[in-house]
Amino acid sequence: MKRWIPAFLLLSGLFAVPLVAQDFNGTFVFETDSGTDTLVMRQDAQGKVTGTLTMGGGGNYQLQGELQDGSVIGVWGNDSTTGFFKAEASGDELIFFVVPPDNNGQPDTSRAKEFDFVRQGGSGTEAPQSAPARSGGAASSNPLAKSNSADPFAGSFSNAQMQLQLKGGNGRYTGEIRFQGKTFPVKAASSDGRNLRGSFSTGDDNFDFTARMQNGVLKFETGGTTYDLQLQRERASSNPLAGARTKGAQPASARTSQPSRAGAATVNDDAWGIHFNPPAGWKYRKGQGVYVMG
Repeated sequence: MKRWIPAFLLLSGLFAVPLVAQDFNGTFVFETDSGTDTLVMRQDAQGKVTGTLTMGGGGNYQLQGELQDGSVIGVWGNDSTTGFFKAEASGDELIFFVVPPDNNGQPDTSRAKEFDFVRQGGSGTEAPQSAPARSGGAASSNPLAKSNSADPFAGSFSNAQMQLQLKGGNGRYTGEIRFQGKTFPVKAASSDGRNLRGSFSTGDDNFDFTARMQNGVLKFETGGTTYDLQLQRERASSNPLAGARTKGAQPASARTSQPSRAGAATVNDDAWGIHFNPPAGWKYRKGQGVYVMG
């Protein structure tokens, strides 16, 4: 692998994804139809990065690289094959570019492939100390803090052309796209709750897409085309018996017999929706579904 080190320096300007310095320590995974690809990376204080890439469908590769402008540029390989890579970290997401060599042993970026890995567990560096826990039970919750329990990407989004259905949570989603009478399986991930990266498959082919929430609209982009998708909210079912009051159906509180009263004043019964003036001197009482006067 060491003979590739001078060549991988050419990769530093091939992908315009400027990011601040990131922590690349940790284990990252990428789900495929063949299984789970697992990427383990270790970063030292001098910016040198080593690691392993284990493919879910078989194959193990060693990684060797270094930090350059917030990215890791390096080489991967084993006894039978070698290539180049570039890695960009954004939160818990790792964008991993695999670049095969050309006939001259230089990176062939025209055949580069992108894989979106997601971090598993901690980063491998010492975590900052949290505030000491309160004694005497679970930590209290802030009653004024805004709740973020609703997942922005789990649900059904559509327009007149297509429908995207996603299920899952915690940044990992599966689902399907319905377009022109066809259905395509979908896998996607989000590291920040605002931007989504994924792919959909059509037979043996996979196509990448990105999506982001903007003013309540999901901007779905693939192959240079953008679709504006609206979240389709489930309608609350309507109880056909709730709120309907007929002449013979009153609330339980209105069915009890009322004491007799002397007439003269106007009787207003909003529960039954009636108003009347009993004859002077007559008494009336409210019974089971009727007013009795005399």
